[in-house]
Amino acid sequence: MTGASIEATLELWASSLREVKARMRPLFTQERVATSAGQFLDGLLGEERRKTGWMRAEAAGDPGPWRQQAILGRGSWDADSLRNIVRDYALETLAYPNAVLVLDETGFLKQGKASCGVGRQYIGSAGKITNCQIGVFASYVSRHGHAFIDRALYLPNAWTDETDRSKHRAETELQAALDDLDGCFEGQGGQDLVPRDRVAKLVQRDRLRTEKTAAERDREKARDGVVADLFAAELDRMPDATRGAELEQALKDAQDARDTARDAQREAIRLYREAFEVADRSDLATEQATLLEELRSGARKAAVARLGVLAARGALRRLAAERRSDMLPDVEEAFVAMTTPAWTGVDVWSQAEGDKLVGIQPDGSSVPVEQMSTGTMGQLYFALRLAGYRSFAREPGPLPMILDDIMETFDDRRARAALRLCAEIGTNGRAILFTHHPHLVELARDTIKGVSVVNMPDWQV
Repeated sequence: MTGASIEATLELWASSLREVKARMRPLFTQERVATSAGQFLDGLLGEERRKTGWMRAEAAGDPGPWRQQAILGRGSWDADSLRNIVRDYALETLAYPNAVLVLDETGFLKQGKASCGVGRQYIGSAGKITNCQIGVFASYVSRHGHAFIDRALYLPNAWTDETDRSKHRAETELQAALDDLDGCFEGQGGQDLVPRDRVAKLVQRDRLRTEKTAAERDREKARDGVVADLFAAELDRMPDATRGAELEQALKDAQDARDTARDAQREAIRLYREAFEVADRSDLATEQATLLEELRSGARKAAVARLGVLAARGALRRLAAERRSDMLPDVEEAFVAMTTPAWTGVDVWSQAEGDKLVGIQPDGSSVPVEQMSTGTMGQLYFALRLAGYRSFAREPGPLPMILDDIMETFDDRRARAALRLCAEIGTNGRAILFTHHPHLVELARDTIKGVSVVNMPDWQV
């Protein structure tokens, strides 16, 4: 096959994948969720053997698996609509007159009881009755290929019976709640209304009562500020139609008098300030000169102190560089062995608050530890532990290095590199790795010649 034909094939495959993502896009209301769904699909088609959330997140460039997990958990989209899209695409691509529909069931082993439809039932993959889920799947098969086009979850009788009991219990609780509402509404009126309208009417009544109480309180407060005889005289004149206009005119006259007095006060203040400005102010000039000299002296002292701090920091950086541990080459060697070609080295930044480890990428850029992915941070942590072990083994002597499932977030290539580093420890010491992941055991057997595997007993409580 020529290079051109390979490129054409890859472009056709990429174009088909973009078409599928475009069909899926209307299922998601937000663009970022649609993007995460597309990355989830890319992860399923990737070369990683184990499709865990951490593996898919690292392949997508995410710092953690939360976006990938949200697609299957918290995300709101119609699974049946996606099923229809897959079915239509499969029929368009694999259609053939003699195609057949294959139905079969598949079991999924489960540890707990929270998953829908889980229960003790027969599962073919285990060959026994155990705790599991059973799903029935439909596959379209033709000479052009095959694809899943539908699915259904089997619900045991225990789940359907429980649904009926839950429905009856809910109906009983609803009737009890309605009875409680009737008791609360007793004597309040509105018996001919449904509960929602009845509550709205009672809320409106209570709001009117509150407004009435506030109005009465405001009236009493206004009455407290008025001479009783004047208040009684005003009541006697009601309902005099002209009294309101008279009171408004009296209020306007009082406001005009207040404004005139305020303008006179401002003019007096202005004249006082002008008279003060032309007065002799030699004492103020002397005080100003004294303050300026104090400020200059303080600025000189602050500059000298700042230069001292900078000189001390430079000395501390030079001292740290002179006394830096010989562990850094070992850390860099182990880290690059596991992460090449994505990372080419490790360096140390000396800062005021202390040294900080950074990773070096092929383009020479430096990336602090807190900006690395979770998997890369785990590999740098393993390199630090390995370098510490080597430094200790060179001085007091070798001791066992014990690792507890440190490689669970590594992909297969980086896990193999880490296992080879553990094998090097075995030449003058011993590395002990605890893990509950079977694929790491198989990688160890394939990578380390003569590795010793010990199966721990499965204690049942």
